[in-house]
Amino acid sequence: GISMLVLVCDPLPGLGFQPGLFLGTAADVPWGRLFVITALSSLLSSALGWGVGHLGRNNRIFLRFLATTGASPALARWGVRAVALASVTPLPYGLATMAAGSGGLPFRVLLLASTARWLKIAASLAAIKTGWSLGA
Repeated sequence: GISMLVLVCDPLPGLGFQPGLFLGTAADVPWGRLFVITALSSLLSSALGWGVGHLGRNNRIFLRFLATTGASPALARWGVRAVALASVTPLPYGLATMAAGSGGLPFRVLLLASTARWLKIAASLAAIKTGWSLGA
């Protein structure tokens, strides 16, 4: 359940992987297990975003959408760094992964850049677990 929640919510701005961390913390899932579940589900979500972008690379409406949101221009300007930056900041991560797929970023490079998200997951999990234990 946590894995599916992260898979669906991670690419969405404003939600991300945090609902999965809260659910796992509320369910008393051990820290290490919750981190691994969330990290792998986020990586799979990144791969799916890349796949959507790759499939939509010839769709003018989709490409216009990515250009309008700034995702494509960011990828064109910063390359793989745009994906890594979006993975650890509040920038729209799902859009970055789709732009990577439509922009021709190699899949293995996307996966490597997406592992930077694990830092944000670890920091968020530590904050949630700490806050949760203070409230108990």
